[in-house]
Amino acid sequence: MYKKFIFLFISILKTCIIIIFISGCDSDDPISPTNQYRGRLVSVKFMESFSPVLISQALTEYDFDLAVVPKYQVDIYSITYETVDAHNNYTIASGAFFMPKGALNSPILSVQHGATAKRNAVASVDALNSMESIAVCSEGWVVCVPDYLGLGVSTILHPYLHAKSSANCVIDLLRACKEFCKINFISLSGKYFLAGYSEGGYVTFVAQKEIEQKYGLEIPLVAVAPMAGPYDLVTSSKDYFSQITYDYPAYLCFTVLSYNYIYYYNNLDRIFNIPYNTTVPQLFDGSKDTDEISAILPHTISSLFDTNFVKSFLNGSETELLSALQSNTWLDWTPKTPLKLYHGNADVTVPYKNAITAFNRLKSNGATNIELVTIEGGTHYTSVFPCLNAAYSWFKTLK
Repeated sequence: MYKKFIFLFISILKTCIIIIFISGCDSDDPISPTNQYRGRLVSVKFMESFSPVLISQALTEYDFDLAVVPKYQVDIYSITYETVDAHNNYTIASGAFFMPKGALNSPILSVQHGATAKRNAVASVDALNSMESIAVCSEGWVVCVPDYLGLGVSTILHPYLHAKSSANCVIDLLRACKEFCKINFISLSGKYFLAGYSEGGYVTFVAQKEIEQKYGLEIPLVAVAPMAGPYDLVTSSKDYFSQITYDYPAYLCFTVLSYNYIYYYNNLDRIFNIPYNTTVPQLFDGSKDTDEISAILPHTISSLFDTNFVKSFLNGSETELLSALQSNTWLDWTPKTPLKLYHGNADVTVPYKNAITAFNRLKSNGATNIELVTIEGGTHYTSVFPCLNAAYSWFKTLK
């Protein structure tokens, strides 16, 4: 009876601590957008739990081919936290936190998702949007999944392929999740891992650079796995605009709109043909995903984009956009953390040469612990599970 009373008392005390902390975070006191407040936990909402049996069933039902053996119950929370936007203004972002119930000494994995323009198609709204996180967590990993700005609770235009704000979302969610673990006495090993696919590969890549150069002591990285990311934005964009057709026009439009929003170009009328100069921004209102948007837009470059703009972009005179792409192409650094780039060599959505370029540039910068892992014959879609399995197998040897 005495032991039950003590257990009940501790449980109530932990709950009270969480309530007090969250209440304090919801204060209306004015906050300046400085590093002092970045990563501060604002709110936590319990979403759901998955038992090992249920996780196994879900992996089978969704044909999710990830080599895991679920061991722990996974408790999932939606978290909001403080960060700064592309203009260094204070803002609130959201993400999901996956906790393996009963696990001890858990490593922390941050998973960066692929591109979406649909605001609620994120793990903080529906955990099944990150099945890989549920699966990995069930083997004892604490997993954080940032929604990114413009998704989840954030209602601005998603700053697609903007390096600084993307990296900040990863870093600040890790801080918020670490605080949540501290409050809830969740046992952590202190080892941090990063992984992501497609846009998530790019976000993982730039987050590693930002962490290593500014926050290495706070977030000691063990291994990083960017997968199928568009790292060389200038060359890739020129390749896309050189084509007659491109099957995923939403990605091109997303980049243009994102940089137009961030760098205040206000020249969409000159970039897009009529009526797309007005209809394209409306498509990115948060209600549609990129596949839906691509299905609506023409796949012929000359039908969607102004011919003069395309010519000036390809000959190098479109300096504003080219400068923005170059400033977000973070290849001039030397990674210290073991890094493996995964990419399918038949990928035409995000061309394989992005990985080759990144690998060669980083090697020439002096990187020694880096590897390019090629998925032979893999497209952007058929490479997903081979990349995930290879990266996770590698991580498990280091956890």
